[in-house]
This record gives sequence, structure tokens and C-alpha cells, in this order.
Amino acid sequence: MSKKTPLVFSHGNGFPASSYKKLFSFLESDYDIKYIDTIGLGDYPINLNWTNSVHELIDFIESNFEQPVIAAGHSFGGVLSILASNNRPDLFEQVVAIDPPLFGVLKRYIIGTLRIFNKDDLVFKLPVMAKKRKDKFESREEAFEYFRKKPFFKSFDPDCLHDYVENGLIESESGELRLKIPKRVEEQIFKYMPCFLHSEILRPKNCTFLYGDTKSAHDRFDILWLKNMLRGAKFREYSGTHMFPMENPKGCSDLLKTSFIS
Repeated sequence: MSKKTPLVFSHGNGFPASSYKKLFSFLESDYDIKYIDTIGLGDYPINLNWTNSVHELIDFIESNFEQPVIAAGHSFGGVLSILASNNRPDLFEQVVAIDPPLFGVLKRYIIGTLRIFNKDDLVFKLPVMAKKRKDKFESREEAFEYFRKKPFFKSFDPDCLHDYVENGLIESESGELRLKIPKRVEEQIFKYMPCFLHSEILRPKNCTFLYGDTKSAHDRFDILWLKNMLRGAKFREYSGTHMFPMENPKGCSDLLKTSFIS
């Protein structure tokens, strides 16, 4: 039996890695998949520029793998994978980032400058939206019906939505179900997004940048800037939105496989 290729996966904001179960099912025959289920909830609290989370990922890889890994990350997890690879290139064979929110320089500097004056919510609405999320449910059936009707979740593969409800909620002491990643942490991840990045930290080796053609985290100006900044990186556009891994897990797995170094 051939040895499986080591693969570390990093989740998107608000979605524990265990909720990507269906995506993993298409990869696990060839890859030894490991992950931090909820980044930022342990000894590495979310902080400015996500530096604690980058170190959490680095320490996790050092503790769980004896050879360089392929790192795949979705959204927040994609940025962490790129930044961790820049910090410790010896730990990484390759990085594949699925629609990571690395915006163009002008957009990031506007958000970052307004953040200094606590006014970034004027142009960046995601932290406010996270703060207002419904986070308590009486049952998983109630949660499933609630999420199913929300526009954000409507295009989810039904199995992926079930996996999110099963793995994204935990029972509280009062018996209620609540979000496994608390909305305050989701808000902090959005709020502390890296804005002032130096060009030298955006040089990951063997990086593939995947981005959607519909409701992506990027506009065409972001992609143009990133192609200039991430020298040597490969860029691949896929047919789908920012939530591609949850909407089309088989298509996402196929794209990942063809992006990984053989």
C-alpha cells in the first residue's frame, strides 16, 4: 500500500473543519488529512493580522507531520496557509488557497486606515453581519431549516449543510445548541483581517490561488494586483462562489487534486 500524501486543511471563518466532511471524503483515499477543527479557540486567540492563528497552524504542522505538507485552506484558512508558508517554508511542499480574502492594496489600506479610527464598518460589513448572527437553536432540525432558507446557504450541497449543522453546533450547559465558533470570534476574525502586508511576506513557494467567477472574495482589480504581487503563483478560476467547497464538494476536490503537485 502506497503511503498517503500529508495534507493539512484550514477552514473558513465560521465553519469548523469537521463541517467539510464531504469534501474530505473525495480526498481521503489519497491524502492523510489533518486539521485544526476550530482555529482561534484554544491557546492562540484571534489577534490583529491573525498572527496567533498563523503560529497555531505552524505549531500544529510541526506536531503532527514529520515531512513537508501540502496545505489547502478555504477563505480565512487560505490566507493562514499562505502566511504560514512564508514564515516557515521548510514545513510546506505546496499551498493551495481557495478564494482567500487577500484584497488589492487600495481596498486593504482603506479598510486598515478606517480600522485605526474604529470606522472600518463603514466599508467592511462582514464583522457587523457576524455580530448579528443567530447563534442559538432548540434543535438541529430547527437549525437546518433556519439555515436552509437563508440566501447564503441556499446553494449548499444538502449533505454539506447537514454536516455544518452536525459539526458547527455544540450543546451548551443549558441544553441549547449554539455555534461551535462563537459569533464574537467570527467577528474578530473579520475585524482583525491583515490589511498592511509587506510584499516580502507574499512570496509563498509553489502556491496555487483558486478564485470563483461568481460572488468571489475578489474583484478583477484584486486579482490583477495579486497576480503582480504573488510572483510565481498559479491562478485558477473556477465556476462557483466563495463557498465552493460547500456548494460543490466533488468539483472542489477535483480542482484541488489537479492543483496539487503529483
